[in-house]
Amino acid sequence: GDQLTLLLKCSGTEMDYPSLDDDESYSIKVTAKKIVVNAATETGIIYALESILQLVREEEGSYKIPQLVLKDRPRYPWRGVMVDACRHWIPKEVILRNLEAMGTLKMNVFHWHLTEYQGFRVESKLFPGLHELGSGGDYYTQDEIGEVIEFAADRGIRVVPEFDLPGHSTSWFIAYPE
Repeated sequence: GDQLTLLLKCSGTEMDYPSLDDDESYSIKVTAKKIVVNAATETGIIYALESILQLVREEEGSYKIPQLVLKDRPRYPWRGVMVDACRHWIPKEVILRNLEAMGTLKMNVFHWHLTEYQGFRVESKLFPGLHELGSGGDYYTQDEIGEVIEFAADRGIRVVPEFDLPGHSTSWFIAYPE
């Protein structure tokens, strides 16, 4: 069958992690022979590829994409989800599945609530009692935190951790009442 050439053009500099002031805009031009994506950042490229996936249709046993010109940019710079893993433990695999869904929807902020009265959910190498006594055994290792941050960044998502102080810190006092 007919094949399309996909050309990705990213005019910006390479970035390690998404940030609030990134230009997330992109354009897509689909002709009979090629798909051309233009974006200023890697995040714009990611969002364009998500849009292309949403445009693909199956017809009579083959996949088709309509010829079009599309220009898009998010209306809001902060499109996020807050997950409270303190009050209700959420395993890393569930977090990753949610990040995958966020990427599909072009959401760009994962606000991760990690400390609360009910739990201290992050491994602390400096103060290990925080997670050993304040988590009920349910916490993310530092390696798991790094994996989540990398997984999110690969989808254009920033991770914003929340550590509440001075309030919401009862879980801290179990190990370090002083």
